[in-house]
Amino acid sequence: MAPVPETSIGQVAARTNYIERSQPLPSPVAILGRGFDRPDYADLFRPRLHSANIRNYHLENVHLDTAAMTLFKNGMKIRESNYLVPLEFYENACVIETDLIKLESVTEHVMARSFDNYYHWLVQTIPGLDWSARNIGPDNITLLSGDLKPWQAEILEILGYDRVSRIALDPRHHYFIPRLEYSEFQNGSTAFEISLSAQRVYDRLAAAAMDGTPVDAKILYVARTDSANRAAENEEALIRLLEAEGVRVVVPGSLSVPQQVNLFGKARAVLGPHGAGLTNVVFCRPGTIFYELLPSHYLNPCFSRLAQAAGLEYQIDLFDSAETVGEDPHMRGWILDTDLILSRVVEIKHRISAARSKRTAAPIPPEPEAASPLPLLAETTHLVIREKPAVEASGFLSRVWRRVLQ
Repeated sequence: MAPVPETSIGQVAARTNYIERSQPLPSPVAILGRGFDRPDYADLFRPRLHSANIRNYHLENVHLDTAAMTLFKNGMKIRESNYLVPLEFYENACVIETDLIKLESVTEHVMARSFDNYYHWLVQTIPGLDWSARNIGPDNITLLSGDLKPWQAEILEILGYDRVSRIALDPRHHYFIPRLEYSEFQNGSTAFEISLSAQRVYDRLAAAAMDGTPVDAKILYVARTDSANRAAENEEALIRLLEAEGVRVVVPGSLSVPQQVNLFGKARAVLGPHGAGLTNVVFCRPGTIFYELLPSHYLNPCFSRLAQAAGLEYQIDLFDSAETVGEDPHMRGWILDTDLILSRVVEIKHRISAARSKRTAAPIPPEPEAASPLPLLAETTHLVIREKPAVEASGFLSRVWRRVLQ
């Protein structure tokens, strides 16, 4: 079989809108600790000087190979839709007319990838859905997704998008979609960038979910005990030491979304190994300390970007990887340096105490007003976008880019 030709989404889009345009960013607090003496490692995690340009594409009369989550226009694959799909799925993607499900054109359909991972749903689905709901209208869009998990439904309800009509995609069928909204959040091109519009969505979600209960814990440790991926071999030992220091250990997957929002939104510091539960740092108040623990074989800066967008004080250390046989970085273990981590916790406590003393000595400013939603777009612009690779990293980082963050 001859390979199916490819095209770019910018070439076949009927309209292209900016969700946000790049702007200069203030210099945040970022401490790159152990393991970042290498310039290439430091460059990867160093704060960004500008936020991202992020676009939304309006597509007409496209097909979807649901199993491969690949879009087609005029018989050609749209290469930007190839994200977090095994290479063989994308290579074999096609349009099958038999049992093709043809959607109606009465609403705009919003692609919401079948992400069942907390990070990907919150960071790569919700911001694009929010933009479409506010600029097209929640009654004029239909969400295309997989079956929703309870926490996904909770996020939609908190934001008021539970009334948006939805179609659960069946991976056994292909679809014809007359009108489709597809944002750059969906294909991973914004994962290592700063999005201010996404942070405004998280601020609204936090404001809606926050309650008046007192602070539960000043310092949170986000445990990975519910996941076999990238398991730290001595995490249980670290947990016992941290609990003795008064740190609260949480497993976000065992909590409701409002519980997670309240825990993180009221904490003074958050630390933990790289994993989807750390996505909740988007609900932290500006100035909250965020300390990330990362195995040296898995250099993924996505949480450093979320921290910068949220205005957090970010700190990170790299830890030694175990001599695990195999190529899959998610299955490789690693060793936490408990002495180093405990010393960091002591430093964090001092920073919290110093900040409290400073606040006590100074007049208390009024509470900031909640961020207002972005205005509706006044006009639509068609952009001519220069071609560029969807992934610029190579080697291991390129493989990381394509793996689900669990």
